Amino acid sequence: MVEENKNQETKPVEQIPAIEPAPQQQTAPEQTQPTQETPTEEKPTITQEERILSALAYMSVAFIIPLILKPDSKVCQFHARQGAGMFALCILVLIMLIAMPILGTLLFLGFFGLSVLAIYKAYIGDQWKIPVIGEFAGKVDLNKFITPTTPSASKKTEKVEKKDEQAK
Repeated sequence: MVEENKNQETKPVEQIPAIEPAPQQQTAPEQTQPTQETPTEEKPTITQEERILSALAYMSVAFIIPLILKPDSKVCQFHARQGAGMFALCILVLIMLIAMPILGTLLFLGFFGLSVLAIYKAYIGDQWKIPVIGEFAGKVDLNKFITPTTPSASKKTEKVEKKDEQAK
């Protein structure tokens, strides 16, 4: 076997040319355009209590709680309106569940996922508008449903004034 190797001609190994780096192209220095300060919209600071109440608004009839506890908070009012819309949708989905069990079950699973997403978005402080529901919820004023209906103070004072006049 050694003799066979000697008989074979040895060929020189071809050298592989070295890879040279590509010549660097000279580029003009980057010209930076002056940055324009864009006015940033300041997000209203949301307290921990508002975040919890906002998340609570998406849990069935609990949408009433933020309306009662924080009637002046725009964040809580926003989520309470959407929570009321979700509650109305929940009732429709439950009716569908009774009428058509298979379709109703699928709708309920979708509704449940939407509720979880809305709770999460509310808790992190995002004012996410739920598609379709958010459009209708923005048009509804829930405070008129929560505010107790009592005779106005002006009517009471009129009655008192009439009694005073009759007494004289």
